[in-house]
Amino acid sequence: MPTKYYPRKGNSRGPMAQSDEEKKRKGTYQPSRSLAGTVQTDLIEIGEAPEDFTPNQKEHWNIHAVILNELKLVTAADMPLIREFAILGARLTEAAQGISDHGLVYENANGNPAKSPYIEIYNTTFDRYSSICSDFGMSPKGRQRIRAVTMTKEDEIKERSEISVANLLKNKPQI
Repeated sequence: MPTKYYPRKGNSRGPMAQSDEEKKRKGTYQPSRSLAGTVQTDLIEIGEAPEDFTPNQKEHWNIHAVILNELKLVTAADMPLIREFAILGARLTEAAQGISDHGLVYENANGNPAKSPYIEIYNTTFDRYSSICSDFGMSPKGRQRIRAVTMTKEDEIKERSEISVANLLKNKPQI
């Protein structure tokens, strides 16, 4: 049987997608890589900050613990990442304080102006920190992704009906 082709973007062509039944018949079927049916560990609540933390790190731990406990998404496997999250939050605060205290530019040993090393520390730390924020749903995009994974079909139908009713009420003609 000749291979079927279908058009793609541009002028390139590729083989036609096969159904799961056809793949099973050929013996090439691989289970879906979606989250459905995967083993999930039990959710936990974040406790007190580790003893070896500085006061600044403990403060960030406590702030993040409240937020993450409310989201109810944390498992024991997340704890090393949460530890790193608190450390990064403290480092971010310290770098911002360093910029505030010493400015964006300083005079180096040759007497020339140079960029403060606190800027690089801040930028690098912020990138890592915001990445973890997104992983835990603490950004608009992260919340949307997590909400899409956890939303049931009934929730989706209910939300759509609420939006429809809200739009009807908003566009209701005045009598």
